[in-house]
Parts: sequence; structure tokens; C-alpha cells
Amino acid sequence: LRMAVLKAVESLQFMGGATNTGDALQYVNDNVFTKDGGARTDVPRITVVITDGQSIDSAKTLAAAENARLNNIGLIAVGVGANVGDAEIKSIANDPDSDYVFKV
Repeated sequence: LRMAVLKAVESLQFMGGATNTGDALQYVNDNVFTKDGGARTDVPRITVVITDGQSIDSAKTLAAAENARLNNIGLIAVGVGANVGDAEIKSIANDPDSDYVFKV
């Protein structure tokens, strides 16, 4: 599974822009894993966060990640490139880091 995830991430194209991870996680919390968003109680809720650097608001990112975990959403963090903040992707992802944090 790990190699499949890494291969899939490596094939993505970078679109540019700011790293607004906190808003992305909040969007997932508010819109994706909801009844209206199609979430079901019998299916695991998992989000893969792919980031290229430090988010513009680390506190907001951490709060949104904690909120996701409180809503039983599993978080996998994938850092792409040399500018990834190790501490931030580790704080986003579930524990243990060895299973839920990836860098490419």
C-alpha cells in the first residue's frame, strides 16, 4: 500500500498557489464526511492530505486536524518536495508517524 500511495502522489501535477492546509481540512470536516456529503457510518473516514510546504496558518491547520480526529476521520499526511514542514505533517497525521506520514 505504501508504494502504491507514493507512486500515485508522484504522478500528480503541481498547480501552484498558497499552502492553505487548515482551510482544506476544515472543508473536509464540514462538507465531505457528512450525511449530506455522502458519508456512511459503516465506512471508514480517511483523508489523505498532500502538501508542498508549511501552511500559511499552522495553528488553524493543527486545530482542523484535531477536529477531524474528533470526528473519527483518519488522517494520512504526504509531504511533497524539500519545503515540507516535518513537524506540521506529523501533527496533521494520525499516530504512529511511521504508518501515516510520507515524504516524496
